[in-house]
Formats: sequence, C-alpha cells, structure tokens
Amino acid sequence: MKILPTISELGAASGRAFTAHGRLFMGIGFVSEGATFALNVFGMQGDNAVQFVTALASLLISFWGIYALLVAIKKPTLSLSAAYGEAWQGLSGYLWVNVLIFLALAVGLLLLVIPGILAAFFFIFAPYVFVWEGVGGVKAMRTSYRYVRPHAWAVAVRMAPVFSLALFGLTGGYIAETVFGTPGNLFEIVFGVLIVPFLAIYQFFLYDSLRRNQPLS
Repeated sequence: MKILPTISELGAASGRAFTAHGRLFMGIGFVSEGATFALNVFGMQGDNAVQFVTALASLLISFWGIYALLVAIKKPTLSLSAAYGEAWQGLSGYLWVNVLIFLALAVGLLLLVIPGILAAFFFIFAPYVFVWEGVGGVKAMRTSYRYVRPHAWAVAVRMAPVFSLALFGLTGGYIAETVFGTPGNLFEIVFGVLIVPFLAIYQFFLYDSLRRNQPLS
C-alpha cells in the first residue's frame, strides 16, 4: 500500500498551491529578501561592529520570513502583514526549534560527518511540527524523527529535489556572478521569491502525508 505521494504528485500539488496563493507567498519572499539585501548593503559600508549587527539582523529577518511563509501556507487567506504579524508573535519558539536543530547538527558534525547529516535529515520537519501542531523544542524534533524514521528511504528520495535545489541556491549566486556576469544578489532575490516558497510548500505536503499516516498512540 502506498504511504507517501510520489515526487511528481508532491510537485503537482505544490504547483497548484503556489499558483492559487503565489501573490502572498512571493510577497513574503520579496519582503524578506529585499530587507536582508538592504541590510547587507548598509553593513558593507560600516565597520566590523556594524557588519556584525546587520548580519544578525539579516539572519533574524530571514528566519522571520520563513516562519511567515509557513504561517501563510497554513493559512493562505491571511494578508501579507497578518502573516508576518502572526509569525512575529511566535518567533521566539520558532527560533528555539531551529537553534536546537543547529546544535544537533553541530554535535553530529563534530563527532563524524554522517551523524550530522542524519540529524539534519531526521529533524527536518521540526519547524513544520511547531507551526502545524503547536509543539516546540525537543518535542518537535522527536516528533519529526518519529515521522521520518519508518519511511527514511522514501523520504530521502522525495527530498532529493529539495536538497538539490537548496544546493543550487547556495552556489547559484556565485555561479551567476563569475560565469554569467549577473549580480549574485539578483539571483538570490529571485531564488528567494520564486523557489523557496515552492520548496516550503513541497516540504509541507510531504510532512502532512507523514503526519496523517501516523498511528494515534
């Protein structure tokens, strides 16, 4: 019996959701990318202290934007300002989940590379657990692990496009600038506005299929 949707099914569902509410999703991405770009430009003109502060502010805005995007996926009838407002109210809990994931990843990488990769893989849905189930901290990580572990290979196959596009997003700016002469920041803004929302929707549908196939106990 099929438990999880195929890659093509996940992609089709994500495409329909993005098409239906793309204005909201892209708006959130544009605000986040635009604000971080402006902060980075400002920071480059200052001393080390200014650069440090603007880097922290950019990181905070990036997490706020991703959280607002997840809120919008959950409640697509919200306005852009309402999505950001609701995300702001729960931002500390969302940040804490991501800090714990980062710590687990860091400890795993210090031990060996493989444990770090496994930590990132098994806890990847913890932010979704926080948003959709209202469970935070270590419990969100445990819930993500419980969802992924029985279907680890199937999840890995379905997450392969996400990992590939994420890697492209990390390196694409450098490639665009060095090979094609296109400003790397422009690539990052386009990627953040168009691709990141689609990937977040794709991961939601995969998370939701895992969640719905769990036993009640």
